[in-house]
Amino acid sequence: MQRIKKIKDFEKIAAGEVVERPASVVKELVENSIDAGAKNIKIIIKNAGKSLIQVIDDGYGIEKEDVEIAFDRYTSGKIEKFEDLDTLTTLGFRGEALSSIAVVSQVELITRTKNDDLGSTIVIHGRTVIEKKEISAPVGTNIKVKNLFYNIPARQKFLKTNRVELGHITDIITRYVLGYPQIHFIYQHNDLDILNCPSSDDLKDMVFHIYGKETAKKMYPIDYIHPDGLFALSGLLGDPEISKKKRTSSSLFLNKRYVISDKFFEVIKDAYKGFLMVGRFPFFILNLDINPANVDFNIHPQKMTVRFNNEKVLFPFIENELRRHLE
Repeated sequence: MQRIKKIKDFEKIAAGEVVERPASVVKELVENSIDAGAKNIKIIIKNAGKSLIQVIDDGYGIEKEDVEIAFDRYTSGKIEKFEDLDTLTTLGFRGEALSSIAVVSQVELITRTKNDDLGSTIVIHGRTVIEKKEISAPVGTNIKVKNLFYNIPARQKFLKTNRVELGHITDIITRYVLGYPQIHFIYQHNDLDILNCPSSDDLKDMVFHIYGKETAKKMYPIDYIHPDGLFALSGLLGDPEISKKKRTSSSLFLNKRYVISDKFFEVIKDAYKGFLMVGRFPFFILNLDINPANVDFNIHPQKMTVRFNNEKVLFPFIENELRRHLE
């Protein structure tokens, strides 16, 4: 586990508003849990995240000396300098999330590492530390984000209805359930289970939990490694019978990070050409593994939009391989 430190050259790393809505908070906290090696992640939501967002994990926790600095700007336990982005293997890296969340909410964090007999708790309201002490706690991290935008009423007014905000939260949790089937995810809203997906080595089990039996039956595995190590492609390709009206129904992961890439989606759509009706989009869950040096995550504050450095070489190979599987 790497200690949390100030990032050198932090100004070179794309900055922006991390907290746009409750789903933004959920995304950052779940990614932190995954990066911490959690095997079990529980997400508890109240009032569509406006009142409470709580994420509990059994990851490696935060060292007690680092608990307060973790909420400082430009700190990270994942990278130390700008050049580390070329070898990035974690989901988070800029160290902006906890700081940005603490500014606009009331945060309570409990954490313990396996090397500590006692855990640590810290309470922060609008970046002001209210309380900090040692307590008994299990290994892992339990963070509560309460009353989002309580100190910025104008931002609260821009939040949508609970149905809309909950839809955004469910969408991002669903992506990470599909991206990390080896993790047991539990997701509750107002004390009701929305998802309970035990860990599995078979991605189809996650598809079954989320989309149902009939969809799972019509998903076919792909597991391909380029002979020269250019890329590896794995996941599930959907039968044309379960094509969708919207492109956003599918999930694309790049080195296990959920991303949006218009060009990559076009490659997949071209591979399905001749198999789909006009106006329909292929349904797939794919993970593309490539050398981190060949992709730029640093063009979007939330790291969801990416740029490929070698797409003219990479994309034709991917399209051919997808086409071969589909045929």
